[in-house]
Amino acid sequence: MRSDDATWIRLWAVLDQDDPSQTVYGYRVDQAGQTIKPYLFCWHGHPGLVEKIRDELGSGEYRLLIRRGRDMIFSGYISIGGVPRSGW
Repeated sequence: MRSDDATWIRLWAVLDQDDPSQTVYGYRVDQAGQTIKPYLFCWHGHPGLVEKIRDELGSGEYRLLIRRGRDMIFSGYISIGGVPRSGW
């Protein structure tokens, strides 16, 4: 599963707001494309979130759900590549 440009554009538009009321629920996605539950993390949405995911959890496929209060403001699948920077 590869994330497309439109998904990244929508994600950056939300994360760039750096709004403390945004809650990001992150799930791993298995090789069959299925979301693995329960969620892997529940973090505040901020511009450095993708790097934090990569550094703390590693590269791979993720499903992100972002809520502001009770409203769902983003739902999408992303693919994070590269090697985690921690330990360099």
